[in-house]
Amino acid sequence: MGRIDHNFELGATRLFVDRLLEQAAGGPLQLGAGRGQRDRRAASSTASLVTKGFDYRSNTGATMGFTSTRSSTLVLDLRAAWAQFGEFRDPSQTIRPRLAGLRAVGGRR
Repeated sequence: MGRIDHNFELGATRLFVDRLLEQAAGGPLQLGAGRGQRDRRAASSTASLVTKGFDYRSNTGATMGFTSTRSSTLVLDLRAAWAQFGEFRDPSQTIRPRLAGLRAVGGRR
């Protein structure tokens, strides 16, 4: 995260820019866990490695502002912002359809 401030014309005009870049790797993730305490215990005891994994997130953004005092009764204030959030989940183990008893696409075996 960073910020730049600049004053023009003895403080009558101001400009600022903020920048945010955050990336985090989450810990173990339990997909399909229930909401109640009993459901969580049951889901964690019977879950396979396919429903467990890791969660990766990124948060990027920028903000810009421009303020100009034209007179004691006229102030010009402009602001702009941009933000992007990304999330990626990676399973601990991949699913193999043949081991689950599923046939291949198109009827091939």
